[in-house]
Amino acid sequence: LREWLNVKPSKQKSRRETYDRIKSYADVLRNLNYGPPDEILSQHFLQMKRRDYRSLAGRNLLNDKIIDEYLQLIRQRNVSDELPKVYPLTTHTYSWLEEDYDRNFPLVLRWFHEDLTEMEVLLVPIHKANHWSLVVIDIRKASLFYYDSIQGNRKRSSAPRVCKKFIEHYARMKGKALSLKVKIIENAPLQENGYDCGVFVCQNAEKIARDAAVLTRQEDMPNARVRMLKEIFFGTLKAESLPIERARFIEAPGITKKKVGKKAARNNVVPGSKKKSPSVVTKKDVGKKAAKTKVDPTPDKQS
Repeated sequence: LREWLNVKPSKQKSRRETYDRIKSYADVLRNLNYGPPDEILSQHFLQMKRRDYRSLAGRNLLNDKIIDEYLQLIRQRNVSDELPKVYPLTTHTYSWLEEDYDRNFPLVLRWFHEDLTEMEVLLVPIHKANHWSLVVIDIRKASLFYYDSIQGNRKRSSAPRVCKKFIEHYARMKGKALSLKVKIIENAPLQENGYDCGVFVCQNAEKIARDAAVLTRQEDMPNARVRMLKEIFFGTLKAESLPIERARFIEAPGITKKKVGKKAARNNVVPGSKKKSPSVVTKKDVGKKAAKTKVDPTPDKQS
């Protein structure tokens, strides 16, 4: 209390706002599956409603607003951390262009307020037939990369062709010559179910945006969903410094790490494995055991 009272008013207000925000986040986790679906829970780039956050829960498919918001957070992070200049195209870019390229091209242009050719990396989320994938356009290398977490879809998708046509057309309008080389990423991380494609898109995009290796794994998806919910709610990809609460709707309640450690200690089990660790028998233990069975604890001397 003394420490709180000695803080300047502006700092007190900042701490109070942080506390209230964390409390609101905890309420969102507890009540995600209850309450009005259209209630606005946060707003940084887009108005995020309860129904939007629910798409991050369990086995739900991510909706377009979650992906658009997350890609904007990636762009914001890159600006503040002086990483490559990234610009995300909206989730509707590809669907509009594929539907009727000539008619929708001028309409799609109105969505972008910056020169796309001045960027280093463009992130284009692709949605078709209830499946998300990702087109990455690296202006620095004049290359287009296609990431799809379902292997069979990669060569059948029209997304690389449509996006290549759009960006080259756009560059010509800006008076620049740009010819993109298309590469389908054959070793792109694979999903092992039918509902995590959107999470793969977001996690792949986050790594690509900072020039990191794309090593997204299926087993990381439950934690990624929890982390994304938190990052979108707080409006930053650096939300790790804030307290985080495990979401019941994403991970069923089970034994915590602390409990696992105690249980493992009782049963001589090595945490993380099902095998018991070999018991260490001391001289004292040998003596006790020998006393119970009336056996001389000292071994017979050989002549």
